[in-house]
Amino acid sequence: MTTENLDTALLKAQASVIGVSKDAKNTFHKYEYTSCESMFREARGLLNSAGLTARRAGWRLRFKHGVCSIRCRMILTHGGSGQIRESTFDFPVIPDKGRPLDKAVSAALSTSLSYWLRDLLCMDRGLEPETVDNRDDRNFVPPKSTPKNTKRKAAPKVDSKTSKEKPKPTSEENPKIEKRSPPDGSSWDELAEENYNLVTMCENIPSLEDMGNQIGRLGFPEPYLSILRKHFGKKMAELTGK
Repeated sequence: MTTENLDTALLKAQASVIGVSKDAKNTFHKYEYTSCESMFREARGLLNSAGLTARRAGWRLRFKHGVCSIRCRMILTHGGSGQIRESTFDFPVIPDKGRPLDKAVSAALSTSLSYWLRDLLCMDRGLEPETVDNRDDRNFVPPKSTPKNTKRKAAPKVDSKTSKEKPKPTSEENPKIEKRSPPDGSSWDELAEENYNLVTMCENIPSLEDMGNQIGRLGFPEPYLSILRKHFGKKMAELTGK
């Protein structure tokens, strides 16, 4: 599909970029930066004036190699022609002391959108919110081992010969399951392990409920769904003390 109209409109939006004022201040490191709200407001005005809309069409939480991230699917649309352009990217989620998983995800969603809009409009460096480039990391020391709060037990593997769990259905038993493909080119094994570990990471009920919603959206076939539901139930009982 041609995107000539969309490209022309994006060129117009980029040509209109002047800059975004630094309206917030990091009181610890003593420097000013552009807040996410200001970036959203400026980018929305530039894009809409050129007949474009930008949005996050969806996202999901991931956990791989000890690193938590969100995978975002973004869509840029030209209103006059209906031409669209999709892009997908991952952005890190950093839970820390005083910042549980649900808050870390919220922060990552805001910051990732700001970075994507800045890149889309080719805004000058230094105008984005609290840049990693400007951060003072001279005293940072990489951990020698996996942090305690990220070392998770791997999800159980499902083996039809040795596992006590329900054997994995075959195409002969249920052809519909084999035809249902997981998102992002992943395998159901990988997705199940990711989400199993993410449930383990949840430290409060809101973040656990968010994970339950994600598991439902992904549409796991059996036996993965039963394993994840069982693990979800155990985690909920642990958090509620029941």
